[in-house]
Amino acid sequence: MRKPRVLAYRYESFGGILHLERPASLVWVDRDYMRSLGYPDSPLWDLDTPLLTAPTEVHLSVTRQCSAGCRGCYVDSYRPGTRPDLESGELGLAGMKRVVDVLAGMRVFHLALGGGESLELPWFFELADYARSRGIVPNLTTNGFRIDEENVCRCRVFGQINVSIDGLGEEYGFSRGFDGFAGADRALRLLRRARCNAGINVVVSRKNLPLLEGILHYARKAGVNQVELLRFKPAGRGKGLFPEMDLTAGQARDFFPLVTSLARRYRTRLRLDCSFMPMVFAHRPDPRRVDFFSACGCLGGEMLMSIGPDGAAGACSFADPEPLPFPAMPEWWPAERTFAPFRAWRRNAPEPCASCAYLEFCRGGCHVVAQAASGDWAGPDPGCPIVRGNTPPGPRRDIDEDRGATLKKFRRPCSRMYETRQTW
Repeated sequence: MRKPRVLAYRYESFGGILHLERPASLVWVDRDYMRSLGYPDSPLWDLDTPLLTAPTEVHLSVTRQCSAGCRGCYVDSYRPGTRPDLESGELGLAGMKRVVDVLAGMRVFHLALGGGESLELPWFFELADYARSRGIVPNLTTNGFRIDEENVCRCRVFGQINVSIDGLGEEYGFSRGFDGFAGADRALRLLRRARCNAGINVVVSRKNLPLLEGILHYARKAGVNQVELLRFKPAGRGKGLFPEMDLTAGQARDFFPLVTSLARRYRTRLRLDCSFMPMVFAHRPDPRRVDFFSACGCLGGEMLMSIGPDGAAGACSFADPEPLPFPAMPEWWPAERTFAPFRAWRRNAPEPCASCAYLEFCRGGCHVVAQAASGDWAGPDPGCPIVRGNTPPGPRRDIDEDRGATLKKFRRPCSRMYETRQTW
C-alpha cells in the first residue's frame, strides 16, 4: 500500500496526528502506524492522557475593526478610528507573528483567521504568508468586501476562504442589518475565477432558516466547495439579538431532517457548526455512523481555542477570555485548571445530558448558549430538543446495547478533518 504524503505530523500519547496532502485532512493514527511510516518512538507514548499536546486549530481574531457594522457581530466590532482605546490594545503585525511563532512551536496545524474584518489591515497578507512559512495552514472568514482584482490572487495563501452570506439580495440584511449581498457575491466570483478554495458561511437564525434552500441553490451555481452552517450565538452584539434570532423549538426539532434533505438535493458539502450537534443527536443517528463521520459537539479548550486581538486566550471564539498570556502557552495548556468549565463538563454533566447515550458525542451542546440562558456554564444547552422536552416524532431505536462499545471506541480524540471535513 502506498504511503500517504504527510505535510506535517505531531506526536500524541495515542500515536500521532498526520496532516495529509490528499485528501487534505488531519487524521489520528495509533503508535504502530506511526512506526510503519518510519517515525521513531516518542516519550509521549509512555503517558496515558486524553489531553492533546496542543490544539489542532486556533481561531485568531486579528482585529475587532470592521467597517460593515453588522448588528449581530459576535465580537462587537467597531469602525476604524472610532475606538482608539481598543485599537491601541491590538497586537499588530509584530505581536501576531509572535503568536504564530508560539503556535508553530507547539505544532498547531491550522489557523482560522477572522475579525472584525482582517482584510482591512494593510499587513494581513504578510501575516498569512508568515503562518505558511512556519508550517501552519491559514484559513479565512471574511465579508468579502475588500477582495478585489488586485489582491484576489494573494488569497491563494489560504487553505480555505469562506465568505459570509446569510441571505440572497435584500434577504442578506435580515441578520446583518444592511444589504451587502452584492459585495459578497462579487468576492465569491473573483475567488472562484482565481481558483481559490472558496466556500460560504451562513449564520443560521429563525429568520433565515426558511431561506436556506435558496442559499444552497445559489452556492451550487456559484461552484463553491462547501457551505458551513453556523448557529447564531449570544456573543458580542449578538447577545441582545439572541432572543429574536434563536431557532424556535419547532425549527430546532426539524433542523437535522431539513439540512440532510437539502444536502442530498443539492449535492453540497454541508458542514455543521458543533453547536448544532444537540439538534442532530436528538434524532438518535446510528452511533457507528456518528463515529465514522467524527461528528461531535464542543471541542473548545481541547482541540480548539481562540486568541483575541490583544492576545487573550479563550476556550472558543464566543467564550470570555481567560488571563492566560500566549507566550507561556506551552506551560498553561496542559494545566488541569486551564479552560476547566469546558474540559470538565462531561464529567459533571447535569441531567438530562448525564443520562443521554450521546453525551460523549454531543458534549453538552453550546456552553456559551447555556451560560447566556441561565448564567451557568455547566447547564445543558437550552436549544436541545431533548432538553426542551420537544423530541422529534417517529421511531427512535434504543441504542443502549451499543453505548458501551461506542463510548469506549470514542474516547480517543475526535478525528475532525478541517479542509475537507466530511459532514452529514
